[in-house]
Amino acid sequence: MDENDQCYLADFGTAKETCLNSTIIGTPPLAPEIQSNSLYDGMAADIYSFGIFLYEMLPKPHYDRP
Repeated sequence: MDENDQCYLADFGTAKETCLNSTIIGTPPLAPEIQSNSLYDGMAADIYSFGIFLYEMLPKPHYDRP
């Protein structure tokens, strides 16, 4: 965030430009193909994780414990 309260999205250097990846870099939630330790398309895995991130931000009903 800067002095004008503008937010910026930063890449911390974990992204790679390749077709298929075999190295696990990141934090949960991970796409299923990453968790299964198989080759995966990095862009598709990022889109999956971003979708989970957006889902988690949706308003949900408040859970009251009994």
